[in-house]
Order: sequence, then structure tokens, then C-alpha cells
Amino acid sequence: ITGFALRRRADAAEWVEEFLISYSDDGKEWTRLREAQAAQGFPNEGQAAAVMYNGSAQYVWPGPIAAVGGHYQLCWRFYEQDAKITDYLTPLGTLIVVGPVGGQIWRCDVGRPCRLSGLQGVRLEPGDTLRPLLQCTQSQPDAPVAFAEDASGQIFDWGDSIVNLEPKRYAVCWCRPWTVRRTVIINVTSTTTTSTSSTTTSTSVTGSHALAEDA
Repeated sequence: ITGFALRRRADAAEWVEEFLISYSDDGKEWTRLREAQAAQGFPNEGQAAAVMYNGSAQYVWPGPIAAVGGHYQLCWRFYEQDAKITDYLTPLGTLIVVGPVGGQIWRCDVGRPCRLSGLQGVRLEPGDTLRPLLQCTQSQPDAPVAFAEDASGQIFDWGDSIVNLEPKRYAVCWCRPWTVRRTVIINVTSTTTTSTSSTTTSTSVTGSHALAEDA
């Protein structure tokens, strides 16, 4: 497919405004054609450049991942200056980002203790932490912190530490405390890797880039 065109009906002022395109090799199994788009929450617009290490190329995003928990498709291309997102044509595998999913909402009353339960996410654990912040990317060391107190990492209790917060809308920001920074390495022949901070993909191909897209 190199392009398409739309026309309205010849006998009426009617036309198609939205549509989906799928393609098939056998007319039985169809694959949805999606607009190429980098996943949100990854540094450098989702692109990771290859760095040679012990004879192999590793792909590292320059900074911590702030994407919500979920499954992301990894796509690959050779290095070319001024390449576009649509140049990532080779599927590399699936990246599982550990953490909560986005769009969740809770309510606490000013001047009262606050307890949060039912946090949804991917591979949550006891000891994970939550802080109410005006923006998750802005550090507020004095913001109250709550630790996950159940085996599934879904229940948090700030107790009285939150009663002095001003009544307003806060972002609920998640973090897993680490004493040692972890880097996950995956061989290009694998299909899945997992990360909660920086992610590295290992392959023997040089001069290339990887891209994280929404799965």
C-alpha cells in the first residue's frame, strides 16, 4: 500500500470520516495497519541507539523510563541520519514495563487519613511506593510516602502523614526502591524482556536503532 484516496457519494453529501485498514496474505488472517507512533514515557521519543559492548550492540534509553506499566512492541532499523518513525519496520519483540497502568483515580478527604487500594498494574510487589505530587517528574522530598503493604502491591496507607496537604488534584506517582540499579539485557532472538528503569537490548548488529511502540 503506497496511498489511498476518498471520495464522497456522487448522489449525496455523504462521505467517510474515519476508517481502518487491514492487510492479509491469505484473505483469512488480517493484520491491522497502525500509524507509526513512539510510546509515551520513553526518553528520546522512544528511540534507543546501539552501543557496542564486548562485541555486541546494546540499546539503552538515555534516562529512566516513565512509561506506564504494560506491553510495548520493540521495532528495529539500521542507522540513518534523519530517519523517521515509519522507518522502524522490523519487529524485535515485546518489552514488558513493570509498574502501574495509567488513568486510575482515587479520592481522599482533606484533614483525614488516606488509604488507597486496588492499584492496577503489571507485576506490582510489596514495598513499592506511592507519593502524591503535583507532577511526577518534579521532585518533592517532603511529599508523604506510602509503601505497598500487601503481597500484590495494591494497597497503600499514608495514615495521618497526608492530612496537611492542600485540597487539590495530585498525581499519584509510583516508584520501586532499589539499592542497585538494574539493567535488563535481551538477545535479539528473544521475544520478551522486562524493565522497571533502564532497558538494554543486546544484538550482534551494529549501526542500528530500536524503538518502543505501544503494543
